[in-house]
Amino acid sequence: MEDLVADREMCMYSFEVLESYLAGEGMPTPSLEIPDTDSCAVFVTWKKRGKGGKKYVLRGCIGNLSPMSLHNALKTYAVAAACKDKRFPPIVKSEVSDLQVCVSLLTNFETASLGVYDWYRGKHGIIINFQAEGKAFSATYLPEICIDQEWSKDDCVRSLIRKAGYSGNISDELLEGIQLTRYQSTKHSIFYSDYAERNLFDSHVRTREGAYF
Repeated sequence: MEDLVADREMCMYSFEVLESYLAGEGMPTPSLEIPDTDSCAVFVTWKKRGKGGKKYVLRGCIGNLSPMSLHNALKTYAVAAACKDKRFPPIVKSEVSDLQVCVSLLTNFETASLGVYDWYRGKHGIIINFQAEGKAFSATYLPEICIDQEWSKDDCVRSLIRKAGYSGNISDELLEGIQLTRYQSTKHSIFYSDYAERNLFDSHVRTREGAYF
């Protein structure tokens, strides 16, 4: 499904999944507006409103780089990004009203042929794979990360090497040995207030439909 893009319904469903999980309830059924396709690479990102209420900061981000069911991916990674990102403690109920969610659908995967800097800031996400000290390392950054952090390409690559778990010297030889895959993405994000407003509207509609006159 080449024209599939991340949208509001996917974000709404991510919030619904997270609330159900934190409440100990069963997983909700996806909206009919979310296609049941098996060809999606998906990342879910949660951000939390920081002190002062203006800037939102990363609270968790996990996804998959191989195609899978969109419905299953949203169910899996809405929870995993919120509660299983090892960089952060699990999100709890009291935080939900301060959250923003972003759903990214990854597309156009390409092997970079001109080395580790063969990609464009803000356009491409990158995946690195390399061998060092007898171990294999791999990590990815979504397209927006380099811009959000105000990094150069070199800053981004070096940070990603650390994210992959490598703590040794980042030599020219190591950089030359990295296999880099670049990709693009579509993304959509909403705040909890958007989700809550939609739920309130739907509740009013259901009440009116069930009323007798």
